[in-house]
Amino acid sequence: MRSLRTLLLVAGCTFILLPLGAKEVARRRLSARLARLERASGAICAALDEAALSPRLARLGPLLASWETIGGCGAGGGTNGAGVRWIGRNTTGGLFQVLSLNNYITIPKSGPTGPALGGYNIISNNQITRDFTDKWNAGVSIPYAYKWYRNPFGTGWVSNAGLADMNVLATRRLGTDNSTLLSGILTVPTGTYRATYHGVELSPDEQLGFGRFTGSLLLDHIFDQDWGIVLVGGAANYRGGRNSAANYRAPGATLYGYAGYFLGPLVPALGLNLVGQTQQDTRGDFGENLNTPVLAGAAQASVEWSNPYVAVLLGAYVPVALLNENWHTSGHFNLQAWVVALGLSVSPF
Repeated sequence: MRSLRTLLLVAGCTFILLPLGAKEVARRRLSARLARLERASGAICAALDEAALSPRLARLGPLLASWETIGGCGAGGGTNGAGVRWIGRNTTGGLFQVLSLNNYITIPKSGPTGPALGGYNIISNNQITRDFTDKWNAGVSIPYAYKWYRNPFGTGWVSNAGLADMNVLATRRLGTDNSTLLSGILTVPTGTYRATYHGVELSPDEQLGFGRFTGSLLLDHIFDQDWGIVLVGGAANYRGGRNSAANYRAPGATLYGYAGYFLGPLVPALGLNLVGQTQQDTRGDFGENLNTPVLAGAAQASVEWSNPYVAVLLGAYVPVALLNENWHTSGHFNLQAWVVALGLSVSPF
């Protein structure tokens, strides 16, 4: 009889306490997810201006930018919503956020002479942003570029370095949970675009800027999961049109998707990008074709580590050309300029 009373008492306590316990577990899970989402959507990431990129990297335009807004700013994206992106938690709590993304860009050889011999670029993007409200974030990105090329005119290597085109960025968070991000990026022509070597003007790829205002409009949506975060989005890109040097860059669009898995303080992430342009870019008064792919795809792999005060990213971005000269001519899968990126994020004060 005593055993029966004990059993009934245990059953009664379980009946009363179990719903309370389940409710508390659900509350904690929801709080944790909201905290992850808040940290994830807390900033715009550094934008890498395509004009600061090197042979064939600049030609890909929307495809090879680095850092932009993300589900949690993550490392990510660039002037056109593509590139190595920060999918992890990032840092919070400071008066403003400082993001630095340093890209080492290897340019594969694509021909027997000139810039087609390849080389490398080092692009350092340094961005400062601030949340003005829970819905608005804005800031600036200041890129510095160093470009090195093999034997551009048969007289040895050439380098070009200095301030590239700067970016002004703003993001509006939409929805009750801020899971949709509408971002605008205006690129200001602060980098030189008519540098010469031995009296000959460098190619558009070798310049530090483009000499015209450019811009991108991005729309991202974040799917917050118990295991991590998924970001999908797209961008419309105005890449400058024709500048005073008679160089032309065509408009284009970008589609992309990223997923990051929360593994303690680490966040491994994978991403895919698809970029198209209305036509190939050209150079000079006679419209010399620069052999830019009008359709290209790229894959990203990265790993991030963070605590509330500092976040670090290491990532790689590998693009290939899916088509050659136009939408109707098939070509081989050609490796384009690939990127290794090291990023640092802090939120001081």
